[in-house]
Amino acid sequence: MRFLKKPKSFYKWQQWPFLIGLFFICSIFFETLKNPFYITIAIHVSIFIVNDFNNSSLKNENRAILKAVVGKAQPIMLTILSTCFGLIPFLLEGENEVFWFSLAIGTIGGLIFSIIAVFICLPVFLSRKG
Repeated sequence: MRFLKKPKSFYKWQQWPFLIGLFFICSIFFETLKNPFYITIAIHVSIFIVNDFNNSSLKNENRAILKAVVGKAQPIMLTILSTCFGLIPFLLEGENEVFWFSLAIGTIGGLIFSIIAVFICLPVFLSRKG
């Protein structure tokens, strides 16, 4: 049986319902339409930080953001580092295993990038002037 070839535009239209659904699920979770735009960097970690920020009793929003990020820094770093260290054997011994070596490289690279994104970019996106 032959697979039907579909035009590339078909696949572009397929992703929009998913993105719209994800936006509405995050909107329901955060009870506002503004906060889901902040959840595009590292989704799970960002949800924890934005949730702490929303539940903060501090009147100064920038201090509340800083407190939320610092409060979640230890569990985030422990999770990311333990995953990276767990994948190091695949880097050292897995050059013959193409799948495991590629998985380890991609995962470690993504996790290291998410550290930068979560601890630098997310607070900048959440902060306000004044």
